[in-house]
Amino acid sequence: MELPGPLALRAQRWRATFKATSARRLALFLDDRHDFTAALFAAWAEQKQVVLPGDNLPATVRALEPHVDAWVGDFSQ
Repeated sequence: MELPGPLALRAQRWRATFKATSARRLALFLDDRHDFTAALFAAWAEQKQVVLPGDNLPATVRALEPHVDAWVGDFSQ
């Protein structure tokens, strides 16, 4: 599936970021819907497992720590 122009550019930048990391399990939380969509497609393109928390509250982050290798987006980590 091909993404529309501006979204494709964002996805390319995210894909380069994900390609550069050995992390396999990513927690993804972004308030910006365009960045979220681009990052999600990019992560999938790089064969990453994506965890989508419902919020980015400290208790949620603590609960997910054993299950993710990296935090992507709007986390205070």
